[in-house]
Amino acid sequence: STSRHAWDNELSLRSLAKSSEKFGQVPPSVHIVHGTRDEIVPVHMGRALHLLCKELRFGGCSYTERPRAGHNDVLDEAFSELARLILAVEDIPNGKL
Repeated sequence: STSRHAWDNELSLRSLAKSSEKFGQVPPSVHIVHGTRDEIVPVHMGRALHLLCKELRFGGCSYTERPRAGHNDVLDEAFSELARLILAVEDIPNGKL
């Protein structure tokens, strides 16, 4: 099937990893949240992005699927989890998970 998704998140991850390497830094931590009912971006794309993130050796790479979430309500579904992650990063001196 054809996706209406126009952003190239794979290219963005690769670019971020390359920029981090150029400046001698470990790529930042990445947390991917995807709704299994996403009608715009197929869930297999989120899974593939997570695998790429691990392959590129980001500082930390985690993935969560929200079974009740679609595309536009995934942040509502995952709000408490994302808030916990944001607060955890603020508590760590160098900002890495």
